[in-house]
Amino acid sequence: MSDYKTAESQLAEIRSVASGHNDRHDCSPEVSALLGQLEQSPTFGAVEKKELSDEEAKAMLVKLTKHFSEPVQPVRQYCAALNLWASALRMKADRLVVAAEEKAASDASDESKESAKEDAEHAVEWADEVGGVFMQITKSNLLSRLIYDGESLRTEMCPIHEGRWSGCKWSEEDDRNCKCQHMQSGDIGINVTGWLP
Repeated sequence: MSDYKTAESQLAEIRSVASGHNDRHDCSPEVSALLGQLEQSPTFGAVEKKELSDEEAKAMLVKLTKHFSEPVQPVRQYCAALNLWASALRMKADRLVVAAEEKAASDASDESKESAKEDAEHAVEWADEVGGVFMQITKSNLLSRLIYDGESLRTEMCPIHEGRWSGCKWSEEDDRNCKCQHMQSGDIGINVTGWLP
């Protein structure tokens, strides 16, 4: 394993222990030793969580935006923008359907009526497809882990659950000590991912 892959793997183990998903004793000996050294440090656990004022948070976002040369915002703002975009597609589709119905009842040429009908059908199909994708996005444990937990894509299939996702724990016997479990952000529930971290 390359040094990069080893470091990435160790960091993932440390994150898993720090977030409470795994016990320190389940880690590799190297990571367990690193955690032991960290715990001996006088500053370990001494970092206080400081609340930022709205002004401080906005100033920080401006600095981060300049640093990365692209907008930096909370995830909820990007989600709201995507939802607004999807709503605009649906409203456009609805408008085109009404326009096509009005044109069908008018004295317009058959070619014009057919064109309006095709435009409306295409817009409805597109809005439906986007709506279907958004439904999958809102239900995706994988996407949650990638965005909120900073995980990488898991590529090793769990030998017990064989890549099969479940929104909750399966039988206690099957799931005991299974590494493919994932506590969702905010500790809102356990998912058996079917893939090992």
